[in-house]
Amino acid sequence: MTTDGYLPGEESYVRTISDLKQNVDAQKDSVMTPSSRVSYERDMAVVNDSIKRMRDAVKKNPRNQAARQVLYSSYQNKIDLLNSVSQREELMASLR
Repeated sequence: MTTDGYLPGEESYVRTISDLKQNVDAQKDSVMTPSSRVSYERDMAVVNDSIKRMRDAVKKNPRNQAARQVLYSSYQNKIDLLNSVSQREELMASLR
């Protein structure tokens, strides 16, 4: 762990997610149907739970490479999920 509490490489994921989340939060109501919104929220909850559990596992055992890999994969899944909403917003804007 680094002094700021992040694992090596984790901070860039957190920054990217923060930027994307601001964008998505401002747009998701206008570009998502209620059913896709429910699906998005459910998927996001699963990813967030995975991130939390893997961070805890890595904190308990910093040498746990499997947990570290799942953590980074979960961050990438969250980025992909946020990007899918951003791309939907761009598509909707181009159709207007």
